Amino acid sequence: MKPRLSNLSILVLTLVLSSSTVALQAQVRPPALPAHRQGPGDVKLPTAQPEGLGLTLLGQIGGTSYAVAAQGHYAYLGAGPRLLVLDVSNPAAPVLAGQTEVLPGIVNAVAVAGSYAYVCAGDLQVIDISNPAAPARVGSYSAPALTKAVAVAGDYAYVGDTDGGVSIVDVSDPAHPVGTGFYSAPWHYYINDIAVAGQYAYVIVFDFWLRVLDVSNPAAPVVRGEYYRPWGDPNSVFVAGNYAYVADTDGYLWIVDVSDPDNPTAVSLYKGTLVSARDAAVTGSYAYVLDFYEMKVLDISNPAAPSEVGACDTGRYGIVVSGATAFVVDGGWGSDLHIVDIANPAAPADVSVYTPPVPDGGPVALSGNHAYVATYDNGMSVVDVSDPAHPTQVGVFTNTLGEGRDVEIADPYAYVLDEDQWLYVLDVSDPAHPAQVGSLELADDSSEPEELALSGNYAYIAADGWFYIVDIGNPANPVKVYSAPFAYGTLDLAVEGNYLYVGTASYQGDVLAIYDISNPLQPVSAGGLIVPDWIEDIAVAGGYAYLAIPYDYGGVGGGGLHIVDVSDPGSPVEVSVHPNPAGGRIGGVAVEGDRAYLAAMEAGLRVLDVSDPANPVEIAAYSGMTGYPWDVTVEGGDVYVSAYDGGVYILRLADLPYSIYLPLVVKK
Repeated sequence: MKPRLSNLSILVLTLVLSSSTVALQAQVRPPALPAHRQGPGDVKLPTAQPEGLGLTLLGQIGGTSYAVAAQGHYAYLGAGPRLLVLDVSNPAAPVLAGQTEVLPGIVNAVAVAGSYAYVCAGDLQVIDISNPAAPARVGSYSAPALTKAVAVAGDYAYVGDTDGGVSIVDVSDPAHPVGTGFYSAPWHYYINDIAVAGQYAYVIVFDFWLRVLDVSNPAAPVVRGEYYRPWGDPNSVFVAGNYAYVADTDGYLWIVDVSDPDNPTAVSLYKGTLVSARDAAVTGSYAYVLDFYEMKVLDISNPAAPSEVGACDTGRYGIVVSGATAFVVDGGWGSDLHIVDIANPAAPADVSVYTPPVPDGGPVALSGNHAYVATYDNGMSVVDVSDPAHPTQVGVFTNTLGEGRDVEIADPYAYVLDEDQWLYVLDVSDPAHPAQVGSLELADDSSEPEELALSGNYAYIAADGWFYIVDIGNPANPVKVYSAPFAYGTLDLAVEGNYLYVGTASYQGDVLAIYDISNPLQPVSAGGLIVPDWIEDIAVAGGYAYLAIPYDYGGVGGGGLHIVDVSDPGSPVEVSVHPNPAGGRIGGVAVEGDRAYLAAMEAGLRVLDVSDPANPVEIAAYSGMTGYPWDVTVEGGDVYVSAYDGGVYILRLADLPYSIYLPLVVKK
């Protein structure tokens, strides 16, 4: 049990919420996961996806795009744990032709050769793409670690992983790939990228080297030479002729003469206007370099003296060139595929942008046969889930929304929080065509809205260091009726009856604060409870508050699910703690009936029997999701799990007899 707040502490909480009180200068700890990601946040899963104990995967949709390849009239785009096939015969109007099943990992890289795509998704996956409408996985190869890079030449695939390994895989029989050789980089650094030309493989070793491997004998690759730039940060490599072109995220393009594989030599370290080069492709006398959110075109006819001749606003993560077209993928928070006309290198032009369905796994709200998903960088997606095995995006709203942070439904309206401190009200009576009917700017400072809860005619909003109450009685004209600085910083909140439950986070202490909101215009502090660390999510049901606490920086009780008796809001009492599962962190919680559903990030989805809140018992688990499951919503036994990078997974819990979970007792 945790200590209850003293009278003095409750007085402090009361003062904090007073609109006339100046916020304490607390340093608010950042959210559990970073606001900006440098790459896929994925863990390697078994190639054969496990059926969770008592949980069945029904469907999946969406995810972040990090990789693209092109061949003929088709582009092959990673979207979370799937490979999408796009018909780009008309670059101005790309069409989704087909997609794979859910793969065992986020698609980190893809290479296409003939009728097959070779995909880094956990392990190496071999996809038959001969029928674009039905790409099918036909084989896989288990690498020693999470695969990050792939190149294909002849009968071999060259696969880089996160433990510094390069596997050389014979794919002459695509259904049965076989490892033939292996190279291990010093200190097991990531392999960021691989290019193959002739008998050599050119390997980018994270943060340090371009290494040249002689792969003339695939069973015994040999290091021939290397180029090292002190303090460099090489991310990708493209080889054309006698030169290797290396994009360096420190803001350089290395042009390295590799005509002598034993002595690769830089002929140019081009800086120009580059800020953070992530990828590059070369065709003819031009290099196309992704630099933050621009594609810059360099004339490389003289490799020793490249010069910029054109630029175009695009994505920033990966590029491939096919003929007079460049395909650029956003990665990070966004998943847009930019299709760029490069027929005139001096004037490249974005001719279309394709956004995959549900481009990331954000918070989900349910209403009838539809799921409403707040997506990062792409507003709100509306998904028809009448057939959970085949969720289908039917609507999207991006007109004014940027990064959707949270969404709640009060039919026929959707209320969406935007990172730019706006609350948007959308009419979703026609889910396929959500329409804005109202909006409200919450503040003009740097605080970012985090969480939203609705109750009656009011919306309650938690932001970085601020708390807002908005009258939504007239959806077309929402009015802010209360705002106050919150000394502790707010990460989550929940409303139940006449009480508001707020999770706080700061280096000065972490608290579950409870307020009486029977008069929403004058919330009153009712009580509070000190907790070991910040509260990432809150669910309240049946007189108990369920707190997801991912970490334990305070060292006073451990991260996990903390269950608090709030039947007397003035004296909340912690009754139990269910610790984080091995290797995981509980980031999201939802309660339905006597079951609590936990999004446990690295440890997948966990389900607890909480019929006795003092003794929660795990009854089911599912670990077959990719990315980081961090948010969970439940309705009628169907479970919607949002995963960073992995999109939204839909699962169903079987009505299992509890007796099978009783411990086995053996008499001696």
